[in-house]
Amino acid sequence: MTLRTTHVLGILGAVAVFVATAITWYTHDVSVAAHAGQVGFSSSKSYTLWDITTLAPVLLVIAAAVGAGLLFLPESAARTAGSVAAILGVAIAAYCIVRMFEFPDLGRTGAVDGLLPVSSTSAVSLAAHASTALGAGPFVGLLGGALLSASGLGVVGEAPETAPMGRSASATAG
Repeated sequence: MTLRTTHVLGILGAVAVFVATAITWYTHDVSVAAHAGQVGFSSSKSYTLWDITTLAPVLLVIAAAVGAGLLFLPESAARTAGSVAAILGVAIAAYCIVRMFEFPDLGRTGAVDGLLPVSSTSAVSLAAHASTALGAGPFVGLLGGALLSASGLGVVGEAPETAPMGRSASATAG
């Protein structure tokens, strides 16, 4: 991978992480029906990562910006900078994977027997359903973290080898 390719992948990865924090991560649907098949009420709310928490998107944006910025350091620090950028990319991807399986508490999802004052002997039947669905945000964040990690590893692969300071280095100096 050329150095230009790694820079482009790093920038694309950082932009993908920025966008991921602003698009839908979860959708919470609630529906209440009176009688079988008739929907009396239905609600759907989309949540971005900014709606759920403030610290996580701030840390993701900072990590993506720092990781992309590290890719542009001089060749003398390319190995270290590329390694740190790759680690930041893996951390971003790991956070997104965790959020794919650990949903936040977005409200009641249990039974709503006590929601409406309807006696159990009346002819009206009441049913409710609430669910939380995964949006595109964690997947886009995972892609951005993977691109940032790949670009960091590409910079490490393109970095020049450092000569060890020892006998051979001092022999060539003299």
